[in-house]
Amino acid sequence: MLIALAASFKLYPAIFGLLWIVDKKYKEAIRLIIYGLTTFFVPFIFLGESIGDYFFTFSLYLGKNVYSKTSLLGNCIMLFGEQGRYIGFVLIICWLLWIIYYLFSESITWKTIALLMSTQTILLAESYIYTFVFISIPLCFFLNSLLKKKRYFIKDYIYAVLFALTFTCPPLLNVMSGVMVGLYVSWLAILLLISLEKVFKIVHTKINL
Repeated sequence: MLIALAASFKLYPAIFGLLWIVDKKYKEAIRLIIYGLTTFFVPFIFLGESIGDYFFTFSLYLGKNVYSKTSLLGNCIMLFGEQGRYIGFVLIICWLLWIIYYLFSESITWKTIALLMSTQTILLAESYIYTFVFISIPLCFFLNSLLKKKRYFIKDYIYAVLFALTFTCPPLLNVMSGVMVGLYVSWLAILLLISLEKVFKIVHTKINL
C-alpha cells in the first residue's frame, strides 16, 4: 500500500513494482497496480480539478529544462554542452536496461535495492541533495546483511567507507562547488562497484564454460 501510495504521489516509485515481478509475486503485482491507479485517480473526485489540468501541469514541468548537478543528465550537459543532453539520455536508457537485467539475473539484495534507488537519485533531471535521503534505504539493507555474515571481506569494508563518505562529505563541502566531490561521486562509486562485481561474475562464468 505504501509503495502504491508513493507511486501515486510521485510516479517514479512505480519502478519498485519490478521487485514483485522479479520475486514472481504476480498477484501482488497486479494488486499493486490497482492500488496505485486507485490512489492516483480517486483524489481528483474530491479536489474538483480535472485530470487534464494535472497532465497539462505535468507537461509544463517536464519542459522546464532544469537540471541539477547531482543528476546524470545535468552533469552530461555541464561537461559536453547541448550535445551532453543526447549523451545523457543514452546513458540513462543504458543504465535502466542494466538495472532491469541485474534485477532478473540476481536475487533481491541490498545491491539490488541500491541500483533501484539510483532511479530516484542520479537519473532524475532535478535530482537535488534532498533526494539522497533515499540512499539510507540500501544502507539499512547493507548493514542488515553484515549482521548475517560470520566474516567480512575487503569489499564489505570498501562499501562501508563509501557509504560513510556519502553521508559525511556533503555537509563539509560547499553545496554549489563541492556536491560532485561529495555525495555524488561516492554514491556513483557504490553503484559502479556493484556493477563491476556483476560484470566480473559474468566474465568468470563465461570463462568457466
